[in-house]
Amino acid sequence: MPQLNNYSNCYGLFWMANSINTTLLGRENRKVREKAFEKNKDFQIEMERARFLTEDERMQKEIAFKRRLIAVSREYRQEETRASFNEQMKAVELKYYLQHCWPLDPNLPYVILKELDNNKSINSNLNVILMRAPLLPLKGYGTDANKLDRDIYANLEYNIMNDDIPLIGNIIYRKDACIRPDMKGGNASIMNIHFLMSQMPTLVVSPHCYDGKMYLTGAVWEPQASRPLIRPLLNFDFEPVKAENDEMYRQQMIDLFHTCISIIIGSVRDSYMMITQGKEPTLPELLNDKGHEKMRQIVISRTDLKEFALQENKNILEALDDKKTPGLLEVFNKEDIESIKKQVYAYHINL
Repeated sequence: MPQLNNYSNCYGLFWMANSINTTLLGRENRKVREKAFEKNKDFQIEMERARFLTEDERMQKEIAFKRRLIAVSREYRQEETRASFNEQMKAVELKYYLQHCWPLDPNLPYVILKELDNNKSINSNLNVILMRAPLLPLKGYGTDANKLDRDIYANLEYNIMNDDIPLIGNIIYRKDACIRPDMKGGNASIMNIHFLMSQMPTLVVSPHCYDGKMYLTGAVWEPQASRPLIRPLLNFDFEPVKAENDEMYRQQMIDLFHTCISIIIGSVRDSYMMITQGKEPTLPELLNDKGHEKMRQIVISRTDLKEFALQENKNILEALDDKKTPGLLEVFNKEDIESIKKQVYAYHINL
């Protein structure tokens, strides 16, 4: 079996820091609203005083008020026209963007808009997208993806969607979101996805084959995060030519690939849900499920993969240290922190 290597993933601290920033920013916004309310109260008091003015003063005030009203109306109409024009420009730019920059299914943004219109709670769950990098040797002049890649990804995503996600929970898995092969890889595609989906908690898993290895990179973001946190997560030995010609080897690699993807999704989901919503981890439930014995055996046989599954929780414990995380006690009280710690410790025992 090829050797699997892992990197230290540190999404737990990212979720924690972003939660703190969002709370503190929310507090500042509330202060702004309170100041606006106070100004509005002053205005109401001033209007009450105006009632007691003399008739002449009242007429002068009324004239000044009407002039101001006309000026404000003119400003409002101008702003409204500008906003309408900007919306039209955005529509044109979005159409161009979806055609030339958006790396996913062009219909996905409209699907999300429909979900928002239907009040579907997509901001409380973690959106997950799997990019489709070429797996087998390219065809043509090295520019076309192998036709088998589409079937491999279709079966893989079907299994993840129907077998793994129900056990992991709190995931909106965007199956078949990546309809075009991600030939270039890198961070450009991730940044383009973030541009439109920045207001939804999201995980993007991006595979990339290079020099006899399969590399898996993860990108996450929370609403209010100005840019995603992108980290290399796992890599394992992989020979595309052998995978194309040797069916047994290909299936072995697909099983490993599947396991890595689901472990990444489960680990990130657990850290996100524990920190932001106090929910219990579910990755142990996935690995202890009778229908996932093969996945469990792959994890057990690879120390590095098991360590990866536990590393995120170690990072959570570090993030829960108020000495290492300034502002922690501004968001979480000590009881909340101890409750999350208990879940992390239980996670270690169960896994």
